[in-house]
Amino acid sequence: MQESIEQVFGVDTERLLEITGPVTGFQGTDLSLRELCRTLEEVGYFRPRNEVEEDPSFQQLIPYVVLTCGPMVLLLERTARGGEARLHGKLSIGVGGHVNPEPPGPEPLLVRGLRREVCEEIDLPDSGSLEPALLGFIRDPSNAVGRVHFGLACRIELPEPVAIREKETLIGRWVAPSELTRFEERMETWSRALHPSIGSISASP
Repeated sequence: MQESIEQVFGVDTERLLEITGPVTGFQGTDLSLRELCRTLEEVGYFRPRNEVEEDPSFQQLIPYVVLTCGPMVLLLERTARGGEARLHGKLSIGVGGHVNPEPPGPEPLLVRGLRREVCEEIDLPDSGSLEPALLGFIRDPSNAVGRVHFGLACRIELPEPVAIREKETLIGRWVAPSELTRFEERMETWSRALHPSIGSISASP
């Protein structure tokens, strides 16, 4: 049986940067997540993943979700059992992944994809009641992988700490934002760009 080809959602790079402005590293925004979703879903479309991994004219959109609980942030370590070898042993403050076709629903496609990705890795209670907030954008055009992926950095504030669902591939710990600097050398690129802003993020209501 022929293996199905993964379809990923994205936006033509030129059009996306007209909407967000130039982005290198982490860039905050005042846009609401749902406002941005409406705009991006009007101009975005699905393409086969194998066609876009080396096509910098198309940006694969990746919701990248920081989970906070009061003054604490969830820090994740990707184990050697994970599927992506280049991320083994790396630390991350974001949970994310590609947006694939989703069943119809009351929320925007990008929000449904965001919830699916988080719930695959984290045991969230009643995830539908937790409202993600848009923090900004992440982009690292300095390397081949970064040139074709565009992060939508979001935050979900949890009422209480949660457990890791994917225990074989992830180790989680709750840390204060002030502790993140000492883990910086082991962080994946997007987390390294985002973490200096986490102190003010976790202190906000």
